[in-house]
Order: sequence, then structure tokens, then C-alpha cells
Amino acid sequence: MVKDLGVYLSPPLSFDCHIDKICLKASYSTSRILKSIINPNIKTYRRCFISYVRPILEYASIVWSPSKICLINKIESIQKRFTKVALLKIDYMKYHNYSYEQRLKIFQLDTLQHRRLVIDLLECFKILKCKHSDPLYANFFPPSAPSSSRRGISFKYPRSLSDVTFNCFHNRVVRAWNSLPLSIRNLPSFPAFKRAISCLAQ
Repeated sequence: MVKDLGVYLSPPLSFDCHIDKICLKASYSTSRILKSIINPNIKTYRRCFISYVRPILEYASIVWSPSKICLINKIESIQKRFTKVALLKIDYMKYHNYSYEQRLKIFQLDTLQHRRLVIDLLECFKILKCKHSDPLYANFFPPSAPSSSRRGISFKYPRSLSDVTFNCFHNRVVRAWNSLPLSIRNLPSFPAFKRAISCLAQ
């Protein structure tokens, strides 16, 4: 196993160990927050989670974002536990039967899986904008039809020769991008694109 720029990689090109480590670290931070807040309220808990826990679970997610259900659930379980325990500490009788979806609405949070998708799409948009000024990205996402304009079209689905490459950023973001409505893919600015995909249904 090697560590490069804060991301752990183990043979054969697996990020399972990295996910184990960030979940352990995030779980520890979650416990510290839940034990430390003296006057619990939703606003304080939300701010602490966004500031001290979520960055741990999202750092460089473009590189290691998982496709395995067990790993997706493992990461999501950190936020599930935090929102559940936090609400129980605020008012057990009122919130003890609330579902995860209900708790997310109360805290105004998205699922971590949805946020990783948004992060992927934002990076894809940035790369497309760089094509006009940086030769490095000129053929990063080839269009599905050579004669089409590159903005707003579908991209060629990359060939994947192994399970390792199937879920790499270049492959999974093409699947996500091609599923976006054309009106969103045609948006001219990054702020407008960010607002649009942030509002997409999970």
C-alpha cells in the first residue's frame, strides 16, 4: 500500500483501504463532535459536520469514488449515524422514528453519494472549458459524433478492459454526463451549471 497526496492505494489499484481509513477517521471526528457540544441544536451540528467530518469523506473523491454497494453504504453510514444521534440528543421523543431521508431534510444535507456525483460533474465541466485553452484536455472527452459541437452533446463511452478502469473518473463521469438534460449540458457558465446539478433529484 502506498500513500500519494493523502490518498491510499493498494494492489491491484484498489482504494478500499483508503475508504476504510477515511471512514475510521470520520467516525472518530463524529464521536468527538457529538460528545463535545453542550447545547445541541440543528444549526451547530450541521455546521460542525460540514466543517470537520464531510471534508474527510470527500477529499479527492474524484480519484477513489467507489462503485461497490458495500463501500458506498460504509461511507454513507457516517452521515446516517451523525444525523440520527444528533437529533436524538436534541429531542429523543420527537425524532426517534425519523428516517434517514427525513433527517437529511432537517439538516439540509444531500447524501454523500449524490455529492460525489456532483463533484464529478463539476470537474467534467471544468475540463470541457479548459479544452479551448489547454491542449492537455483537447481529447479528454471525445464527442460521440465527430461533426457535432462539443458543448451539450453526448460523449463516447470509453472502452473498459477491467473492473479497475470501469469505475475510474473518465468512465463513470461520461455515464453521468450523458444522462444530464441537454439544457443543463448547454449552460454557459460554471456557477449556472453548479446550481443546476446541485438541484437534481437524488
